[in-house]
Amino acid sequence: MEASSHHEMTSHNSKTPATASSPSLQAQEEGADSSKHSVPSIRSGTSTLEFHHEPFEDFKPLVEQLCLKVWPNTAGSSTIERFLGSHLTGLLRRKAFSFRASLLSPNIFLVERLSGGSFNRIIGITVTKPNSQVANQYILRVPRFESARPEREVAIVEYVRQYSAIPVPKIVATDFTKDNLLKVPYVVQDRIPGFELHSKKQNFTQLTHEQQCSFATEFGLILRKLQGMSHPTPGQIETFANQQGVQEYRVRAFDVDADPFGENPELDHISLAALAPTFNSTLDFCQSQFKRWEAAASKHDDILKVEYMKCLAAIATQMNEAGFLGDNENCLCHLDLNHAPHNIMVNIRDKVLSISGILDWDSAVFAPRFVGCVPPMWIWAWNAEENEDEAHANNTPNTFEQQHLKQLFEDAVGEKFLRFAYPPEYRIARRLFKFAQHGMNASWHIEDADRLISEWAGMRPPDLPEIRNPLEDPDSSSSSDDDSTGS
Repeated sequence: MEASSHHEMTSHNSKTPATASSPSLQAQEEGADSSKHSVPSIRSGTSTLEFHHEPFEDFKPLVEQLCLKVWPNTAGSSTIERFLGSHLTGLLRRKAFSFRASLLSPNIFLVERLSGGSFNRIIGITVTKPNSQVANQYILRVPRFESARPEREVAIVEYVRQYSAIPVPKIVATDFTKDNLLKVPYVVQDRIPGFELHSKKQNFTQLTHEQQCSFATEFGLILRKLQGMSHPTPGQIETFANQQGVQEYRVRAFDVDADPFGENPELDHISLAALAPTFNSTLDFCQSQFKRWEAAASKHDDILKVEYMKCLAAIATQMNEAGFLGDNENCLCHLDLNHAPHNIMVNIRDKVLSISGILDWDSAVFAPRFVGCVPPMWIWAWNAEENEDEAHANNTPNTFEQQHLKQLFEDAVGEKFLRFAYPPEYRIARRLFKFAQHGMNASWHIEDADRLISEWAGMRPPDLPEIRNPLEDPDSSSSSDDDSTGS
């Protein structure tokens, strides 16, 4: 998934984004009302129509009922429930929630619609306990698509919480089925304090240089912590119950589906056969994945895709021979984290910035170390007009301040990261991994593969044979058919 597709919210807290004329984000430090960032309660919101969701006004009472379940009633409320009877209780649930909540629950709930993203509907929940001046804030996430796997993101978040000091949301409640009050899967989690560095035109550039320096160091340390979380094989984190019924973590192979568009609802046998993969090297992983994608394409007689998978597998072999597939170590990679300041929450207190949380872990996987080493060059080489070109990430920045930011980040992130961050061969290796993980399911994937093949042709050592593009006319090259497959 692309980074932009995972931007879930315009803000997670009560602070408004800085305007273009603001010298810093200091104005966001103290307490504007969080309702300023809620979306107006209209029945025909764009996302409601686009994703065929029921209107917020209809969904809100269900969320309010869920609140009573997640934050239970007082000990005596069950007696009152029985006294009222099921019919009256149901009426109160639908027509007089605030009265019922005050009668049966010690808490006061505020449910508000927030801006969602491409993959989740987002609802804000504020819980205030009686006689308390403190309001606790939470986020309800509801997947927009039937194919979503929210249990995987929860597994990753819980894994990161257990095995690192990286700040992530605390999971409060989950139901991955439709057998619940909402009739859809959901996740309730803490609402991370602070604001998201989501707008490349406003937020990050409006930090003072001192705040940007603090961020560069803290972000580098977070990436270093991710690099320190290792596993013998690449794959997706998931939980399972052991023989004693205790939840444990495991890493399973990436899904390979012969029919990714859902015409066949069953997982194909290629995926199921790779539940517990074992790879001796990054090359073993790449070859295994490309063969699985090749087999999936063959099931649909997609000959062109079969040839592309053979071509990419051949490139993996040559890159390994040239020493360009890394150190055969795998670490946890948040694949949407480095490309832009999305998914990063920060706090500012007394002009001092700190990173308060990292969001949207559904793209996080164990992968070869080089995969997570994308240099976040927007920290020191911000391009307001378009996305930064990673090929120029190691150029000397234009100003002393930018040079300082780059140096602070590099000092914090460490040599293991920097070894794979800037060399062009690892930029190609990262793109090769993306094909190994996701396959080719769109026409523009062929264009991306063509560019990769072309770039490798200009980079490969001269003693290695040519790998021909599957769309290229066989008569246009003097290479043998054996050379074209890299065998």
